[in-house]
Amino acid sequence: MVVISSELALQVLAGGYRWWTAQTRTSQVTDAEFTILCLGDSHTFGLGADPQRSYPRQLEALLQARWPQRRDRVINAGVPGSTSSKILHHLPTYLRKGH
Repeated sequence: MVVISSELALQVLAGGYRWWTAQTRTSQVTDAEFTILCLGDSHTFGLGADPQRSYPRQLEALLQARWPQRRDRVINAGVPGSTSSKILHHLPTYLRKGH
């Protein structure tokens, strides 16, 4: 079950990434601000690492290096010990907060 859930999540993320890269290739990237909410467990949180080394912080740095005129925001909502079902349960709360 965990393998299937992980595979499904990866397929959804890959599909979103393919769509996003197609959009950025075919349209003008503006100075619009995007907010990216990173959900996950201790890997997303960056447990045991310097906070600037977590993948959400690295993603934000890559986006700013690529498009310095934009002010995209990456939110690290990783929670050590979290599971897919807990993340799904709390997703509406994350989205309502708008971080």
